[in-house]
Amino acid sequence: MSGGRLICVAPAPAIDRLEEVEALRAGAIHRPVAVTTLPGGKGLNVARAAHRLGAPVTAVGFLAGHAGRWVEDALSGIGVSGRFTWVDGETRTCVSILDRATAELTEIYEPSPAVGAGDWDALLALLDETMASHAAATGDGTIVTISGGLPTGSPDDAFARVVATAHAWGARTLVDAYGPGLAAALVKHPWLVKVNATEAAEALGADSVGGPGAGIRDLAQALVERGAGNAVVTAGSSGSVLVGTGLELRLGPPPVRGRYPVGSGDAFLAGMAAGLAAGLGLGPAFFAGAGAAAANALVPGAGELDPDEARRLATRIALTSAGSS
Repeated sequence: MSGGRLICVAPAPAIDRLEEVEALRAGAIHRPVAVTTLPGGKGLNVARAAHRLGAPVTAVGFLAGHAGRWVEDALSGIGVSGRFTWVDGETRTCVSILDRATAELTEIYEPSPAVGAGDWDALLALLDETMASHAAATGDGTIVTISGGLPTGSPDDAFARVVATAHAWGARTLVDAYGPGLAAALVKHPWLVKVNATEAAEALGADSVGGPGAGIRDLAQALVERGAGNAVVTAGSSGSVLVGTGLELRLGPPPVRGRYPVGSGDAFLAGMAAGLAAGLGLGPAFFAGAGAAAANALVPGAGELDPDEARRLATRIALTSAGSS
Protein backbone atom coordinates (compact mmCIF):
# COMPACT_ATOMS: atom_id res chain seq x y z
CA MET A 1 0.00 0.00 0.00
CA SER A 2 1.48 3.35 -0.98
CA GLY A 3 0.48 6.95 -1.37
CA GLY A 4 -1.25 7.04 2.00
CA ARG A 5 -1.95 10.13 4.08
CA LEU A 6 -1.57 10.71 7.80
CA ILE A 7 -4.07 12.13 10.23
CA CYS A 8 -2.46 12.92 13.58
CA VAL A 9 -4.97 13.19 16.42
CA ALA A 10 -3.69 15.68 19.00
CA PRO A 11 -5.91 15.84 22.10
CA ALA A 12 -3.49 17.99 24.10
CA PRO A 13 -1.51 20.46 21.95
CA ALA A 14 0.88 22.92 23.54
CA ILE A 15 3.26 25.75 22.90
CA ASP A 16 6.53 23.93 23.56
CA ARG A 17 9.50 26.01 24.72
CA LEU A 18 13.01 24.67 25.16
CA GLU A 19 15.26 27.08 27.04
CA GLU A 20 18.97 26.32 27.28
CA VAL A 21 21.04 27.79 30.11
CA GLU A 22 24.73 27.46 30.87
CA ALA A 23 23.98 26.19 34.40
CA LEU A 24 20.67 25.86 36.24
CA ARG A 25 20.66 27.05 39.85
CA ALA A 26 17.61 27.05 42.09
CA GLY A 27 16.49 30.53 43.08
CA ALA A 28 18.74 32.31 40.56
CA ILE A 29 17.90 34.52 37.59
CA HIS A 30 18.76 32.83 34.30
CA ARG A 31 19.16 34.29 30.82
CA PRO A 32 18.84 31.51 28.25
CA VAL A 33 21.55 31.18 25.64
CA ALA A 34 19.10 29.57 23.19
CA VAL A 35 15.31 29.30 22.99
CA THR A 36 13.26 27.04 20.69
CA THR A 37 9.49 27.57 20.48
CA LEU A 38 7.25 25.19 18.56
CA PRO A 39 3.62 24.14 18.11
CA GLY A 40 3.86 20.96 20.15
CA GLY A 41 2.36 18.43 22.48
CA LYS A 42 2.77 14.78 21.50
CA GLY A 43 0.25 14.71 18.66
CA LEU A 44 1.61 17.82 16.97
CA ASN A 45 5.19 16.62 17.48
CA VAL A 46 4.24 13.53 15.46
CA ALA A 47 2.60 15.69 12.78
CA ARG A 48 5.61 17.98 12.42
CA ALA A 49 8.14 15.13 12.37
CA ALA A 50 6.14 13.17 9.79
CA HIS A 51 5.86 16.32 7.68
CA ARG A 52 9.63 16.74 7.85
CA LEU A 53 9.95 13.14 6.65
CA GLY A 54 7.85 13.94 3.59
CA ALA A 55 4.48 12.52 4.55
CA PRO A 56 1.24 14.40 3.73
CA VAL A 57 -0.17 15.23 7.17
CA THR A 58 -3.33 16.67 8.66
CA ALA A 59 -3.45 17.38 12.40
CA VAL A 60 -6.82 17.11 14.17
CA GLY A 61 -7.22 18.19 17.78
CA PHE A 62 -8.37 20.65 20.42
CA LEU A 63 -7.19 24.25 20.62
CA ALA A 64 -8.15 27.14 22.91
CA GLY A 65 -7.61 30.87 23.28
CA HIS A 66 -4.81 33.12 22.07
CA ALA A 67 -2.21 30.39 22.52
CA GLY A 68 -4.31 28.09 20.36
CA ARG A 69 -4.37 30.67 17.59
CA TRP A 70 -0.59 30.92 17.78
CA VAL A 71 -0.33 27.12 17.45
CA GLU A 72 -2.66 27.10 14.44
CA ASP A 73 -0.71 29.89 12.72
CA ALA A 74 2.65 28.28 13.47
CA LEU A 75 1.55 24.95 12.01
CA SER A 76 0.25 26.65 8.90
CA GLY A 77 3.53 28.53 8.61
CA ILE A 78 5.50 25.30 8.25
CA GLY A 79 3.02 23.73 5.87
CA VAL A 80 1.18 21.35 8.21
CA SER A 81 -2.56 21.28 7.62
CA GLY A 82 -4.69 21.50 10.77
CA ARG A 83 -8.37 21.07 11.57
CA PHE A 84 -9.32 21.93 15.14
CA THR A 85 -12.21 21.90 17.58
CA TRP A 86 -12.08 25.04 19.70
CA VAL A 87 -12.76 24.73 23.42
CA ASP A 88 -12.88 27.06 26.41
CA GLY A 89 -9.72 28.13 28.19
CA GLU A 90 -6.19 28.48 26.86
CA THR A 91 -3.92 26.00 25.12
CA ARG A 92 -1.14 25.07 27.53
CA THR A 93 2.54 25.98 27.46
CA CYS A 94 5.18 23.37 28.27
CA VAL A 95 8.71 24.43 29.19
CA SER A 96 11.87 22.31 29.12
CA ILE A 97 15.06 23.78 30.59
CA LEU A 98 18.35 22.25 29.47
CA ASP A 99 21.29 22.70 31.85
CA ARG A 100 24.23 22.61 29.45
CA ALA A 101 26.69 22.02 32.30
CA THR A 102 25.07 18.73 33.31
CA ALA A 103 22.99 17.89 30.19
CA GLU A 104 20.01 17.46 32.53
CA LEU A 105 16.51 18.55 31.54
CA THR A 106 13.98 20.13 33.88
CA GLU A 107 10.46 19.95 32.46
CA ILE A 108 7.36 21.95 33.47
CA TYR A 109 4.16 20.88 31.73
CA GLU A 110 0.93 22.82 32.23
CA PRO A 111 -2.38 20.90 32.19
CA SER A 112 -4.50 21.02 29.05
CA PRO A 113 -7.86 22.80 29.03
CA ALA A 114 -10.67 20.56 30.21
CA VAL A 115 -12.79 18.99 27.48
CA GLY A 116 -16.10 17.21 27.90
CA ALA A 117 -18.11 14.60 26.06
CA GLY A 118 -19.66 17.24 23.78
CA ASP A 119 -16.21 18.49 22.77
CA TRP A 120 -15.21 14.94 21.87
CA ASP A 121 -18.39 14.53 19.83
CA ALA A 122 -17.37 17.60 17.83
CA LEU A 123 -13.79 16.36 17.40
CA LEU A 124 -14.95 12.92 16.24
CA ALA A 125 -17.29 14.55 13.73
CA LEU A 126 -14.34 16.60 12.46
CA LEU A 127 -12.21 13.45 12.24
CA ASP A 128 -14.96 11.71 10.27
CA GLU A 129 -15.12 14.64 7.83
CA THR A 130 -11.35 14.57 7.44
CA MET A 131 -11.36 10.82 6.85
CA ALA A 132 -14.03 11.28 4.18
CA SER A 133 -12.02 13.95 2.36
CA HIS A 134 -8.88 11.79 2.44
CA ALA A 135 -10.78 8.77 1.14
CA ALA A 136 -12.15 10.84 -1.73
CA ALA A 137 -8.67 12.09 -2.59
CA THR A 138 -6.58 8.94 -2.22
CA GLY A 139 -8.84 5.96 -1.61
CA ASP A 140 -7.69 3.68 1.19
CA GLY A 141 -4.25 4.00 2.73
CA THR A 142 -4.96 6.57 5.42
CA ILE A 143 -3.08 6.14 8.69
CA VAL A 144 -4.38 7.70 11.92
CA THR A 145 -2.04 8.32 14.85
CA ILE A 146 -3.27 8.97 18.39
CA SER A 147 -0.85 10.39 20.93
CA GLY A 148 -0.70 11.25 24.60
CA GLY A 149 -3.15 11.18 27.47
CA LEU A 150 -6.76 12.20 27.84
CA PRO A 151 -7.34 15.84 28.81
CA THR A 152 -9.24 16.48 32.04
CA GLY A 153 -12.96 15.87 31.66
CA SER A 154 -12.62 13.45 28.75
CA PRO A 155 -14.68 10.27 28.72
CA ASP A 156 -12.48 7.22 29.23
CA ASP A 157 -13.57 5.74 25.90
CA ALA A 158 -12.54 8.77 23.80
CA PHE A 159 -9.52 7.09 22.19
CA ALA A 160 -11.55 3.92 21.62
CA ARG A 161 -14.02 6.03 19.64
CA VAL A 162 -11.17 7.53 17.62
CA VAL A 163 -9.95 4.03 16.73
CA ALA A 164 -13.48 2.93 15.81
CA THR A 165 -14.00 6.00 13.61
CA ALA A 166 -10.73 5.40 11.79
CA HIS A 167 -11.44 1.70 11.32
CA ALA A 168 -14.85 2.50 9.85
CA TRP A 169 -12.96 4.17 6.98
CA GLY A 170 -10.51 1.29 6.61
CA ALA A 171 -7.60 3.23 8.14
CA ARG A 172 -4.73 1.76 10.10
CA THR A 173 -4.43 3.19 13.61
CA LEU A 174 -1.14 3.76 15.44
CA VAL A 175 -1.58 4.52 19.15
CA ASP A 176 1.04 6.04 21.46
CA ALA A 177 -1.03 6.72 24.56
CA TYR A 178 -1.11 5.97 28.27
CA GLY A 179 -3.55 5.57 31.13
CA PRO A 180 -7.28 5.06 30.57
CA GLY A 181 -6.99 6.21 26.96
CA LEU A 182 -4.63 3.37 26.07
CA ALA A 183 -6.67 0.78 27.97
CA ALA A 184 -9.85 1.74 26.10
CA ALA A 185 -8.09 1.91 22.73
CA LEU A 186 -6.82 -1.67 23.13
CA VAL A 187 -10.41 -2.93 23.31
CA LYS A 188 -10.95 -1.69 19.73
CA HIS A 189 -7.85 -3.51 18.41
CA PRO A 190 -5.64 -0.73 17.01
CA TRP A 191 -3.37 -1.80 14.17
CA LEU A 192 -0.28 -0.90 16.22
CA VAL A 193 0.52 0.34 19.72
CA LYS A 194 3.88 2.05 20.34
CA VAL A 195 4.71 2.93 23.95
CA ASN A 196 7.76 3.07 26.16
CA ALA A 197 8.46 0.39 28.72
CA THR A 198 7.11 2.40 31.65
CA GLU A 199 3.83 3.14 29.87
CA ALA A 200 3.46 -0.50 28.84
CA ALA A 201 4.09 -1.79 32.37
CA GLU A 202 1.59 0.68 33.84
CA ALA A 203 -1.05 -0.29 31.28
CA LEU A 204 -0.59 -4.00 31.75
CA GLY A 205 0.17 -4.30 35.46
CA ALA A 206 3.30 -6.06 36.65
CA ASP A 207 1.46 -9.26 37.55
CA SER A 208 0.24 -9.81 33.99
CA VAL A 209 3.72 -9.85 32.48
CA GLY A 210 5.77 -11.78 34.99
CA GLY A 211 6.55 -9.17 37.62
CA PRO A 212 8.25 -5.77 37.73
CA GLY A 213 11.37 -7.09 35.98
CA ALA A 214 9.53 -8.12 32.84
CA GLY A 215 11.48 -7.45 29.65
CA ILE A 216 10.28 -5.30 26.78
CA ARG A 217 9.59 -8.35 24.63
CA ASP A 218 7.17 -9.68 27.25
CA LEU A 219 5.50 -6.28 27.47
CA ALA A 220 5.04 -6.09 23.70
CA GLN A 221 3.63 -9.61 23.57
CA ALA A 222 1.21 -8.77 26.38
CA LEU A 223 -0.02 -5.70 24.49
CA VAL A 224 -0.77 -7.91 21.49
CA GLU A 225 -2.63 -10.32 23.75
CA ARG A 226 -4.64 -7.37 25.12
CA GLY A 227 -5.78 -6.30 21.66
CA ALA A 228 -3.03 -4.57 19.69
CA GLY A 229 -2.51 -5.94 16.20
CA ASN A 230 1.20 -5.16 16.53
CA ALA A 231 3.18 -3.68 19.40
CA VAL A 232 6.40 -1.70 19.73
CA VAL A 233 7.94 -1.10 23.15
CA THR A 234 10.91 1.25 23.45
CA ALA A 235 13.44 1.44 26.25
CA GLY A 236 15.92 4.20 25.36
CA SER A 237 19.46 2.92 25.60
CA SER A 238 18.18 -0.66 25.83
CA GLY A 239 16.73 -0.48 22.32
CA SER A 240 13.25 -1.42 21.18
CA VAL A 241 11.21 -4.47 20.24
CA LEU A 242 8.45 -5.15 17.74
CA VAL A 243 6.01 -8.02 18.13
CA GLY A 244 3.66 -8.35 15.19
CA THR A 245 1.73 -10.77 13.05
CA GLY A 246 4.33 -13.37 12.07
CA LEU A 247 7.15 -10.97 12.88
CA GLU A 248 9.37 -10.27 15.86
CA LEU A 249 12.30 -7.86 15.77
CA ARG A 250 14.58 -6.36 18.39
CA LEU A 251 16.79 -3.37 17.72
CA GLY A 252 19.79 -2.22 19.67
CA PRO A 253 20.25 1.26 21.15
CA PRO A 254 20.55 4.32 18.93
CA PRO A 255 23.97 4.62 17.26
CA VAL A 256 24.35 8.16 18.62
CA ARG A 257 23.13 9.80 21.82
CA GLY A 258 21.91 13.35 21.34
CA ARG A 259 21.43 15.94 24.06
CA TYR A 260 17.76 16.62 23.14
CA PRO A 261 15.80 13.41 23.91
CA VAL A 262 12.42 15.07 24.49
CA GLY A 263 10.09 14.07 21.67
CA SER A 264 12.10 11.07 20.50
CA GLY A 265 9.15 8.78 21.19
CA ASP A 266 6.93 11.02 19.07
CA ALA A 267 9.53 11.01 16.29
CA PHE A 268 9.62 7.20 16.49
CA LEU A 269 5.87 7.05 15.85
CA ALA A 270 6.18 9.65 13.09
CA GLY A 271 8.95 7.68 11.39
CA MET A 272 6.91 4.50 11.43
CA ALA A 273 3.75 6.26 10.22
CA ALA A 274 5.57 8.12 7.43
CA GLY A 275 7.26 4.90 6.36
CA LEU A 276 4.00 2.98 6.27
CA ALA A 277 2.32 5.80 4.33
CA ALA A 278 5.16 5.62 1.80
CA GLY A 279 4.53 1.91 1.30
CA LEU A 280 7.12 0.33 3.61
CA GLY A 281 6.36 -2.94 5.31
CA LEU A 282 6.12 -3.18 9.08
CA GLY A 283 9.74 -4.28 9.59
CA PRO A 284 11.34 -1.50 7.50
CA ALA A 285 8.97 1.04 9.07
CA PHE A 286 10.22 -0.10 12.50
CA PHE A 287 13.79 0.75 11.46
CA ALA A 288 12.58 4.08 10.05
CA GLY A 289 10.97 4.91 13.38
CA ALA A 290 14.14 4.14 15.30
CA GLY A 291 16.17 6.30 12.92
CA ALA A 292 13.76 9.21 13.33
CA ALA A 293 13.91 8.90 17.12
CA ALA A 294 17.71 9.03 17.07
CA ALA A 295 17.70 12.02 14.70
CA ASN A 296 15.24 13.89 16.93
CA ALA A 297 17.69 13.78 19.84
CA LEU A 298 20.38 15.56 17.80
CA VAL A 299 18.58 18.89 17.36
CA PRO A 300 16.68 21.18 19.74
CA GLY A 301 12.90 20.99 19.76
CA ALA A 302 10.66 17.95 20.23
CA GLY A 303 9.69 16.50 16.86
CA GLU A 304 12.40 18.38 14.99
CA LEU A 305 14.79 16.32 12.88
CA ASP A 306 16.86 16.22 9.71
CA PRO A 307 15.12 13.71 7.41
CA ASP A 308 18.37 12.70 5.68
CA GLU A 309 19.99 12.08 9.07
CA ALA A 310 16.98 10.02 10.16
CA ARG A 311 17.32 7.80 7.09
CA ARG A 312 21.08 7.46 7.58
CA LEU A 313 20.75 6.54 11.24
CA ALA A 314 18.07 3.94 10.42
CA THR A 315 20.72 2.03 8.43
CA ARG A 316 23.13 2.07 11.38
CA ILE A 317 20.81 0.60 14.02
CA ALA A 318 21.69 -2.98 14.84
CA LEU A 319 19.15 -5.80 14.57
CA THR A 320 19.87 -7.84 17.68
CA SER A 321 17.28 -10.59 17.17
CA ALA A 322 14.58 -11.62 14.75
CA GLY A 323 12.07 -14.41 14.52
CA SER A 324 8.47 -15.42 14.26
CA SER A 325 6.10 -14.41 16.99
